Amino acid sequence: MENRLEELAKRFGNIENSLNQLQQQLNGISKKKSEQVTTSLSSSSTTITTSESSSSALASTIIENPNAIIHESNFDREEPNDTELIKIVKKQVQKLGFKFANFSQVPKDYYSRPLEARRDLLQTASMHQLCKSLILENSKCVLSDCSVRTNSKYYCVIVQYSAKFNSKKLTKYVRELNQGKLGKKQFVFSLTDAPKAFELTGYEFNGVSPVALPEKENINIPIVLDKKIVDEHKQFWIGGGSEDWKILFNTDEFIKIYNPFVTSITYEGNEIDEE
Repeated sequence: MENRLEELAKRFGNIENSLNQLQQQLNGISKKKSEQVTTSLSSSSTTITTSESSSSALASTIIENPNAIIHESNFDREEPNDTELIKIVKKQVQKLGFKFANFSQVPKDYYSRPLEARRDLLQTASMHQLCKSLILENSKCVLSDCSVRTNSKYYCVIVQYSAKFNSKKLTKYVRELNQGKLGKKQFVFSLTDAPKAFELTGYEFNGVSPVALPEKENINIPIVLDKKIVDEHKQFWIGGGSEDWKILFNTDEFIKIYNPFVTSITYEGNEIDEE
């Protein structure tokens, strides 16, 4: 009887050991599965987050103008509606060596419309791509021309319509170009009037373009391009020579060909003038 009981106890002990081993195996499998599920969920979460971020960025562009198109280069051919002036400007763009430029005509009441409407007329992605050329004069400049690029009497400043030009930033920048050798009193920048701008560029009001006409090339006005345009946009629109014509340039190519000064010359947010 005692032998029988010992045998049964031994058998039950073996069964218990087997059950413990099986339980350990099951726990291991369960842990592995859990880790796989966690990793999978983490990966999915990352994918979803990235996808949502991309969609958000895309949505912001689409929301601003869902009708934006990819513009074709057309400066190397004449169009039926090209004026004699536009034909000349196109030839100048070719002469400069541009590979891309789109000339687009806009309605005569273009400037009476809000920026969003102008953006839509040009079928471009953002109203912040719309820029203007301002001819600035330093009335205190010791020079009377543009022969010294770092201390020119005149500058062609390119800024966004959605931004506000800051003349004090331009003064600070030009002083830095001259390593501080010129005092603040030697700089008073102001917008030239329409007759003076025409004398310097050959372009009428609201049509001023950085593309110099043949008879004005010798003036060689230095260009200052606002850094915000460079940082935010691969393309930007600028005056095409007359009030109802605009030119779309690739930002990188424009910089390569014109070698403009690139710096911040507009106000940022709630920024106030520095003394």
